[in-house]
Parts: sequence; structure tokens; C-alpha cells
Amino acid sequence: MNTVTIYPSVSHGSITIPSSKSILHRGIICASLASGKSVLDNVYISNDIMHTIDCFRTLGANIEINGNKLIIEGCKDFKSHKDNVLYVGASASTLRFIIPILTLFNDEFKIYCDESLFNRPFSVYEELFEENNCLFELGEEQDNGKTKYYIRISGKLKKNKFTINGNISSQFISGMLFTLPLLDRDTTLITKDVTSKGYIFLTLDIMKIFGINIPFSLEFNIKGNNHYSPNDYIIEGDYTQFANFVVLGTINNNIHVSGIDINTLQSDAILLNTFNNVRYLDDDEFYIQKKEFGYLTFDLKDNPDLGPILCVLLTKTGGRLCNIERLKYKESNRIISMIEELKKFNVNIRLINNDLFIDKIDALDTDKIIDSHNDHRIFMAMAVLATIAQKEVVITGAEAIDKSYPTFIEDLKKLGIVIK
Repeated sequence: MNTVTIYPSVSHGSITIPSSKSILHRGIICASLASGKSVLDNVYISNDIMHTIDCFRTLGANIEINGNKLIIEGCKDFKSHKDNVLYVGASASTLRFIIPILTLFNDEFKIYCDESLFNRPFSVYEELFEENNCLFELGEEQDNGKTKYYIRISGKLKKNKFTINGNISSQFISGMLFTLPLLDRDTTLITKDVTSKGYIFLTLDIMKIFGINIPFSLEFNIKGNNHYSPNDYIIEGDYTQFANFVVLGTINNNIHVSGIDINTLQSDAILLNTFNNVRYLDDDEFYIQKKEFGYLTFDLKDNPDLGPILCVLLTKTGGRLCNIERLKYKESNRIISMIEELKKFNVNIRLINNDLFIDKIDALDTDKIIDSHNDHRIFMAMAVLATIAQKEVVITGAEAIDKSYPTFIEDLKKLGIVIK
């Protein structure tokens, strides 16, 4: 387990935000399902993205990494896959997107994943597969004394009408949207209790770029016998990662951040509605000015990934996070993780029903070791908090950032943060 020590430091300077993981997953999928060559530019390879690349290579796509570009020759058909065993690690996006896509292949597949992902809810797909008389099996096996976790699936989606509940994650809906246009018939997709609608808009927008146009609706009428078309596409910067630096500049000191498209469909761009200290300059560059805010309230129903870093912000403003239920179903239970770690700084943090209340604290000090809970967003949030602590802070589990932002520590150093 990698441990870092972060020293109180004044942030300054500039960095460029890596490209959006959410958009890149979707771009790889659409390009891999297209017949022909696509080029994705401004790509940033994290562990999650590498799992998506490897899965679609296994399914027959030829994907070449060339600097910050991906050159993708899509699957020629749904028969020429190289193997029926896939590995997705801890990437929920990869897993939830690919499960329905695998029903296009006439084979049984075994998908191995990390324990943290295996323990997240799969009832949406379990019910879907049961209704279509398909196999969906969760299992464990031993390999040299180590437990391996897998999902085994087989069968075709046979019905013409499907109902998907979106209250756990919109990724289940996106997985079906990727798949249904490729069936040999028209279908209807009915969605219920949809959260994170912005991510569905993102899926539909990227599908349109690759030739499949489906208007947004809570009841999608989807034409079958459709085809993805190859295209070249530049991946924009990641607003969820940008949030870490918006909070850093707000509570620490002024910084510049580039690589962010102000005209975006990313739902986490909603943070710009609150932070009037974030000024757009030009050429996708923002200036974040240090500022004190009063009591703040955020609704996380559609933006759960912002939860950890907003907890950090609220230690300096006081405030409330509403509708935090979905934070339970992440790489860790982020409600429990943030409560445990912030209490080490003597922060008064309280869970009441489905809301989290945090009191402002003037001085952040701890002699305890901070645990990332093997969660990339917990590590990044606590690292930002550590920069304004009274003395150095030790955080374990730095390897968790490889999931989404392997160069996060290097970018903090570029901004003047002292890290050992």
C-alpha cells in the first residue's frame, strides 16, 4: 500500500485537467462497435479506461494507443471475438456498459471483477436477464488461495419492450442504449426513477456523433438494424476531476486550470453554478480565486461523484449534502468513509436520514493516519484537505488514484503542494 505525506502548502500556478473518463468510455464503445477506423484524440489512460480498451480488444476491435490518441478499428461482426473471458477490475462503467452488449454475441461470457465492484448492486441486470430467459450468475472461485469474483452471462435479449430502473445508476440505462439499436428489430426502453440524467444525455450525444440518433425520453422508441459509423472525436476535459481543483483554489489559494470545455454536457459542470469565484478566461482555461463562502447546500441526487470533495469544502463553510444515498454504492461506502476520515480532524459531521451535515471548523489538525479506503475520490478529496491542515498529513492507499487519475499527485506538485 502506497503512503504519501502531504505538507501544508500554498497552491499556485496552473495545470491541465485530464480528459473525461465518462466521455472516453463511451467514445471507445461507440468506435469499437462501428465498422471502420475512428481516431479519439486527447485521451488519458487510467486503469478504468484500460479495462474498457482490453475488453473491446477481446471482442474483436483493434485498438492502438498512439501517444494521446486511440486509433480504433471496430468489430467487424459479433462472432469474431478472441475469448469469452473478460476482466474489468473495479471499473463499474466498463462492466455496466458491456453486459448488455455481450448479449449481441452468440456465446457465454465470464467477467472477472474486483471484490468492491462484485459487492455493488446488480439487481437491474439480474431482473432483465431473468425476464429474457438468459443466464446471469454471480460467483466466486479459488485460485491459489485467492478468491476471484465473476459474473457469468449468456443468452440473447428476446423481448421487444424492456424496463430499466435507474435509481442505482444511469449506467444500466446507457448500457441498454448502446445495445438496442443493434438488435434485428425495433424495441422500447422504459426507464424509471432515473438519476444522473446528465450522463444519459452524454451517452446519447456521443452515440449521435457515431451515427445513431435517439432523442431523449423516459420511454425510448429505438429503431433496430442500426449501425455505428466511425468518426474522429476529441475528448474534452473531466469536470469531476476539475472539481478537486475548484475546491483547492477556493480553500487554499488562486490557481489556473486549463483543458475544460465551458460548453459541455457533463452533469458535474453544475458546480460552476455555485462557485462565482471561478472565472472563465479563454481557450478552455479557468481562474479559480480563493474565497470564503457562507453555509452551502448541495443536492447530490444527480452528481454523487462530487460528494467527497464537497465534504472537504464544507469543512470550511459549513453546510449540508442532500440525497446522498447513492454514495453507498461506490468504490467504498463514501458516506462512512468521509465520516470516518473527517472525524480524525475533529470535524463535526452528522448523518441524518439521507443528508449529511458538516460544521465549519477553523483549524484542521490530526495525528492520525488518513485511509483512502482504496477509493480514488476519497484519496483525492483528503489530499486537497491536507494542503490546508495545521501540519503534515499521512494518507495511505495512494494507488487508488490509478483508477481514474494516475498523475493526480504530480499535478498537485505542479501547483506547489509539497508531497513526500
